[in-house]
Amino acid sequence: PFLAVTGVVLWLRRMLRGASTAPKGPKDAEAVVLVGSETGSTWPFAQSLARALEAAGKSALVTSMNDGIEHLFGHDRDVYILAASYGAGEAPASANRFLSLLDRRTDRVSARVHVLGFGDRSFAQFCGFAADVHSGVEARSECVPSYAEIDRQSGQSFENWGRTLGFELKHQSQRQKTRAFTLLEAQRMGTEVAAPVSHLVF
Repeated sequence: PFLAVTGVVLWLRRMLRGASTAPKGPKDAEAVVLVGSETGSTWPFAQSLARALEAAGKSALVTSMNDGIEHLFGHDRDVYILAASYGAGEAPASANRFLSLLDRRTDRVSARVHVLGFGDRSFAQFCGFAADVHSGVEARSECVPSYAEIDRQSGQSFENWGRTLGFELKHQSQRQKTRAFTLLEAQRMGTEVAAPVSHLVF
């Protein structure tokens, strides 16, 4: 059990820091996927995108936004930035240094950049961090980066976004685990004083 838990911890650390996958070295990758995620939930989307790119004949590298900013400069390639917003539109763990690193650059972004924001529309700052990333990259780019948003990790929206870029994405969203309960007793009280309360026993 100890070894199993240790393995899971090491895997999570690797995912959050930026696990890179490429058929060759990083400099040889024809496409780069940069990931900004707090809990790791954006990484499966990045892996789905990498598989689609490789199926289209392009070598793909997947890494974190903090570790992959160099790929925006000095190369004529496609860079896909998958950026989730944390809290009130803030940067997630694997991208919390991205904008400051970008601000230090004096050269122009040479890559063709595609920004995809992940967020929840029930929050006021929906995809706030992704919007900031798009603005920051656009200010330093030779061409305007594309921009799209995904609400609540919608797999269908993700696949539709892929089609606008010219390739097929196949992604199966992870479903939250549920548990069934059996209702044993139900009591309704307080109706006589216009303050009804239900007491449920499972």
